[in-house]
Amino acid sequence: MDCVIDNCVKESEVEDLTGYCKKHEIASINLKNEFENWLIAYGSDYTMKNYLERIVNDDDINKGMFVIEVAKYRIEQQDWN
Repeated sequence: MDCVIDNCVKESEVEDLTGYCKKHEIASINLKNEFENWLIAYGSDYTMKNYLERIVNDDDINKGMFVIEVAKYRIEQQDWN
């Protein structure tokens, strides 16, 4: 099965239920882990939606292509978990 990210030709992991390929899965894990740090910095009222939108739109934040693609996908899917 292909990765759920548009234009990604890599295969998703068979045992992985997210549908991401290995690189997008790592990006997703990194996003979730970094969100915990953002909660500490910005307070517990900061939402996953705010975080993902800022990751996509703020050019001053250092992030990789896979992280941006996962963030965009999660926004499209309205996946705030």
